[in-house]
Parts: sequence; C-alpha cells; structure tokens
Amino acid sequence: LINEKNNYTKCFDYGKILGSLVLRNRRDGDYMIISPKGGRKKLKSFFIDNKIEPDKRMQIPLLTCDNEVLWVVGMRTGCSAYVDETTSKVLMVTITMSL
Repeated sequence: LINEKNNYTKCFDYGKILGSLVLRNRRDGDYMIISPKGGRKKLKSFFIDNKIEPDKRMQIPLLTCDNEVLWVVGMRTGCSAYVDETTSKVLMVTITMSL
C-alpha cells in the first residue's frame, strides 16, 4: 500500500485515530509519537535534529490530531497510527503540493 518513493502519500490505521484530522502548520505543544511503545518527541526537537531552519518550519504542513503530529509532510510519520497486522480500515492521505 505504501510507495516509499512518494513522500506525499501515506497510509494510516483509521481505527487508531481518535479525533479529527487537521492539516495545518506548527503550534506550541505539538509532538510526535516516535516509538511503538509511545515515546514522544516535541516537534521543535524533531526540526532541530533534522536541521530544519527556523524560518522554514512554519512552511511545512502537518497532519495532526489535536497536538499530536501524525505526519510531517514530506518527512516523517508518527508511530501512533501505523498500519499493522491488526488494521481493519486504512486511511490513505495524499497531499499535492506545488513549489
């Protein structure tokens, strides 16, 4: 289901998404679940670790559920809604971006 070369289409386990999805830019308090055991990382730390310049951070779209970032578009997905062997419904999200 996932084409690893296409950074703008991702699949999520629909049953693990517990709120409404919103595509937006970053806000204070945003975080990602970075491990299957529930380890969290602040989005600011993620951007610093990946050497994203501060003036570029507001330009990167995020797929979020409240303050949890499910997908930093074009970069990484969080672990909380990974598709696995227990998944019964898959949500495929495609984002088209023009440069």
